[in-house]
Amino acid sequence: MSELDEATIAKLKAQHGNDLIAVFTGDGSQLVFRKPSRLEYDRFYDKREDKPSESGRELAQCCVVHPGTDALFSTLDKQPALLMCFNGIVSSITKLAGFEGVPAAKKL
Repeated sequence: MSELDEATIAKLKAQHGNDLIAVFTGDGSQLVFRKPSRLEYDRFYDKREDKPSESGRELAQCCVVHPGTDALFSTLDKQPALLMCFNGIVSSITKLAGFEGVPAAKKL
């Protein structure tokens, strides 16, 4: 997989903004994902109960920005649990989308 150095990080931030996250794979490489759009997240969320792995793969595929979808699928072939495990790809992307546990709410 392509090296994730400071120049690559700067290029990715210039293209996609600061809403990026790197997920480490078992071989020590990194996959970088951007924050999903509302439409992308809605598609994932609406489909997640009937087809959770399919919706998770689609979310990951549309949000991966480095090194690319070929590297994503190669990683998932070797480590399929990385997609849906705790602190894996889907949970990392949903954190970027704004999910950080229970939202703060106050009875009025």
